[in-house]
Parts: sequence; C-alpha cells; structure tokens
Amino acid sequence: MADQDVLSKAEVLRAQMADFEAAGIDEMGPCPDDLEEAWIDIEVKDGWKSRTSVVWPKSPSSQRLPLIVYFYGGGFTAGSPNMVRAPARGFASLLQCVVACPTYKLAPEHPFPAPMQSGWEVCAWLSEPANLNNGLLKDTKSKIDLDLGFVVGGVSAGGTISAVIGGIMTASGGGMSDILGGLPALKSPITGIFTGVQFLVEEETVPTELKSLFRSRKENDDFYGQQTANIRAMIATAKIDLKSPWCSPTNLTINKDDFAKHHPKRVFAYGGEEDPFRDDAVVYAEWLKSTMGVDSRYLVLRGEDHIAWATPKWPSSHSKLIKETTLNAMGWLLQKDWDKSRELPY
Repeated sequence: MADQDVLSKAEVLRAQMADFEAAGIDEMGPCPDDLEEAWIDIEVKDGWKSRTSVVWPKSPSSQRLPLIVYFYGGGFTAGSPNMVRAPARGFASLLQCVVACPTYKLAPEHPFPAPMQSGWEVCAWLSEPANLNNGLLKDTKSKIDLDLGFVVGGVSAGGTISAVIGGIMTASGGGMSDILGGLPALKSPITGIFTGVQFLVEEETVPTELKSLFRSRKENDDFYGQQTANIRAMIATAKIDLKSPWCSPTNLTINKDDFAKHHPKRVFAYGGEEDPFRDDAVVYAEWLKSTMGVDSRYLVLRGEDHIAWATPKWPSSHSKLIKETTLNAMGWLLQKDWDKSRELPY
C-alpha cells in the first residue's frame, strides 16, 4: 500500500497535469477532418484495463498502414494519453499511420516494474494486428500492417518505457524468455524505438566504457541540488530498481550478436542540452551503436531543457524545432517521408 504522503503528492501532480492537458485539448480543438479518433480499453493479465486513445487517417493513401504506440510522460506517477494526443494526430496525418496512446499503471499505487510491464502488455495486445483490424478499425478504410512498421515511442517516463520494451523484446527473443515472468510475448516484432528526454541510467549504472559521457546530472543541476533531489524522489516514489532490465536495456546481460539480431532495427533518442536527463539519450544511443551494433541516432537540442511535442500549451512543446525533430525521427524509423510544405499541426 502506498504511503499516504507520497500518494497525496502524486494526486496533486495528477490534478495539475490534468489541468494542463485539458487546456491543451481545448486549444487543439476537435479531431481534424482527415482523421478519426476513438478510445478503447485494453485488458491486461490481472484484469487492469488500459484506456487507450487511437487515431488513424479517415481516407488513407493506402489501406495498409504502420502502427505507432506512443507513451506519455509524468514521472511514472501522473499523466494520460491526452498529454500526447497532439503529436499522435500529427503522426497519423503527416506519416499516414495508426497511432495508439495507452495508459499504463502509475506509481505509487503500482510501483516498479508495473508501469513498464503494463506498457509491455499493451504492446503485446497491439502486436496482434487482428485485435485492431477486426475490432475498432473493422469498418474503416485503415488497417494496420506491422510489416510496414511497428514503432514504440514516448517522451520522459514514456520514453523510458519505450526503450525498456525494446530491451525486453531483445532479451525474450535472445533466449531469456524467463524475463517476461508469465507476461504475454509479442506477436510481431517491434521495428523501431523512439525515445525523448528519458530516464535510463544513474551514475552507478552507466556502462563503464561510457561514464565520461554522463555529465548532465551535475552540469544541469541547480545551485541547491533540487534537480537531483527531484530525480531521487521519482526513483523512490516509483520504487525503481536501477539495476533491473525493466529500468534500462543497458542492464541486460546478453551477447552482442543476439542483441543485434533481436533488438528493434532502428532507434532514435534525443535530449535537451540543459536537461538533467540529456546524457541518458547520449549514453543509450552510443551504447546501442558502439557496444551492441544497433542502428541508433541521437540529437541534443541546443538551448533546450525537458522538451517534448505535447498537448499542453507550453510554448516549447509547440516550437517548429521540436515538431520537426519528432516528425523527422518518426519518418526515419518508419522509412517514410512527410510533406514539409504542409502547415505543422498543433
């Protein structure tokens, strides 16, 4: 049972995030004419249901479309799919794909590894194309074809979850099936991972050969050490085991050949130059590329902090920089171009 003081703080944060989301939803307006949106419930093994937003093209350029699963942030304690409905609409329209934005279990009521494992279970359900094609999408012109792309992504805590899911897929396919602990396996392989402003390592868990790259916790802390205190509070609230592969794929013990064979083939990560989590992206992407042989790319956005394309009316969440960075990365992961002559969506 969650400590009452910790739970009360989480509830305050949730209320604040809900207000930010609601204001952004009002600003964003109704679903555009070229898209359709709906909500579904995805039930996981223990009966908990993930309330999931799905958006897709109304009259797609091709009936067969790739799938993006996109997780919101909120420190593993707050947030909802409304947080990322703005980029979800952008992906569906400009990249012609189906986008599912699930809820996942939140701490402190559901401590680690529940946020990551519930995210995995939702991805397992979505990895069976028939579940959407014969359900929500049955009477639409859009159908998912995971051979065209199955990207799992997210920002902040959602970026952590997406990176972890890529690692767990790798481990379970590389002979470590017990890592699932009875959770369902994926029916189709994930082809790409998108992760932004994510939490993946701490000083004590950075791979030895990459420790010189991990400087942002100290460089981007404030004079009073409040940023470090906030990160430690997040770890404590969610009861995160920093050395578990459900915290970070860098904790996996698997040989390079098996890793490269079973990991999603493309990975994109980014961080803000002034964000304490900046070097999580750097270490993760460099580890994937140099140590494990995965095609990974990363960007550090100059002058930016904890930035993501999101629904709330935060100015940095609607800059040309963050929208184009996100769309370019998703386009690379899906191996699709997007029409840069079109006005960027909200």
